[in-house]
Amino acid sequence: MKYYMAPLESVTNYRYRKHYHANFKGVDRFYIPFLQPHSFSLTNRDRKEIDIKNNASLPDVVPQIISNNVEDTLWLINMLNDYGYKEVNLNFGCPSGTVVSKGRGAGIFKDLAKMREYLSEIFAKSPLPISIKTRIGYEKEEEFWKILEIYNEFPIKELIIHPRTCKEHYVGPLHLDVLDDLDKKTSIPVVYNGEIKNKDDIEYIKNRYPYINAVMLGRGLLEYPDVLADDSDSRNAIKKFVLGLSNEFINDIGWGSASYPIKELWSYISKRFDITEQERKKLFKAKDMATFMGLAEDLLDRCPLKEKPGKSAFIK
Repeated sequence: MKYYMAPLESVTNYRYRKHYHANFKGVDRFYIPFLQPHSFSLTNRDRKEIDIKNNASLPDVVPQIISNNVEDTLWLINMLNDYGYKEVNLNFGCPSGTVVSKGRGAGIFKDLAKMREYLSEIFAKSPLPISIKTRIGYEKEEEFWKILEIYNEFPIKELIIHPRTCKEHYVGPLHLDVLDDLDKKTSIPVVYNGEIKNKDDIEYIKNRYPYINAVMLGRGLLEYPDVLADDSDSRNAIKKFVLGLSNEFINDIGWGSASYPIKELWSYISKRFDITEQERKKLFKAKDMATFMGLAEDLLDRCPLKEKPGKSAFIK
């Protein structure tokens, strides 16, 4: 089984990926959060994300693209090919309202004819293999079978499936039955994504879907970064990861700008520890760097680790 780190916008940036890999083993592939080409241009942030120097320490990196414009997408794919990347991933999974309203991400399912046309032109001209991260529909899970018919027309390298619809965002039950015997309905290699919190969840996916050879971990990996590691010294690894990443943010962009991504990091990592609500509120209310970092280091040293954070979506 291979393990992929999901691309989460503003969270799993190049700094995060670098420090994660330096402190934890187990992730075989890292995905760069979605790049948004527009009029043959990228933001400075996106350019930093794909800078080869910022990804040199990682074993395997795949940039993700979110677009419904053929020309912009092909322009970016060709740039990534020139940079030396070996694969690109198309994001048909983002359920954000601002993305969906423009027909991007999971919003592409609102017009399947346009989706087919887009994919036809991209696959015909792309110099790189293409994988797709997908939802199972826009409103209803039954939509997946028409979507899959279109996917089956193309040489998709991998299909990374989050078994919820666009409208369901990240809440409600997973439609796990969609993946049952899916290997009999497509020859595309399938990757599972969604609500994996611990090793028991991974075992459940392995046993239920023996044809699946890779899983993508998102929020569960952010909350439980050592879930794939066999290292017994998880506390020390987590502390080195959090403090190393935080200090790089502070050194590079200053506390004023760094406080947001550092607190966002803590919104996830705090769930790995038995931290009281009072302690959590005190941490997030801290405004100056010395107070916040002092409280953070104290929590990393003092609070016990949870054995199995998060309620499993699979094990009843």
